[in-house]
Amino acid sequence: MASNLKEDVVRKVRRLYFLSMSTIVAVSMVIYVITSYNINAKSGIGDIINIAGSQRMLCQRAVLFLSFYDQTLLPEHKQTAEEAINQLKKQHESLLYPPGELNLKHIRTDDLQKLYAERGLDERVNRFIAVVNRALTTKDSIERKRLTKGLGIEVKNRLLSELDEAVNIYTSVSAEKIDNLNRIINLFIVVIFLIVAGNILFVYKPVNNQINDMLQ
Repeated sequence: MASNLKEDVVRKVRRLYFLSMSTIVAVSMVIYVITSYNINAKSGIGDIINIAGSQRMLCQRAVLFLSFYDQTLLPEHKQTAEEAINQLKKQHESLLYPPGELNLKHIRTDDLQKLYAERGLDERVNRFIAVVNRALTTKDSIERKRLTKGLGIEVKNRLLSELDEAVNIYTSVSAEKIDNLNRIINLFIVVIFLIVAGNILFVYKPVNNQINDMLQ
């Protein structure tokens, strides 16, 4: 009878140990997956914030060197303005998926949708790119001066402030998204702690008491 009791206790210990360890491993794997997603999300969000932030600089750079080109007609000034405007176009398109719709793979909010679509930031950026290209290609010096002056006014009065607003929205939403992921990770860490504590109180301690009673 004692032998059967020992076997029952051993089987019970093994079963409970396997169950508790399997639970801990499963929760740990979930934490690993969430952590990996968190790292990738931070990387993607960081890229978007960098792109959105650099658009402001590229607008200013394009207008600045367009102005230099208008005054000097030096090809290096034209080339620098072209490079800036081409980079701006590439970055603007990378924020839209598909073109004209906010990138669903990363961040989408009502504020961004309103800014880009309803308030026309998407259209304004595309028009700015088109006008810069026209100013760089026209052979009419009067037309080029008129376009350059208009672009300077547009950038100073409206475009830069709206691009700044977009960066602020991206940054705010990104911080909130990362905080949510961190809270989930912390929750799973607490779950693991509770599982371990529960195993100690309700599995190992009772089984240890049984074994001690059996050995007495």
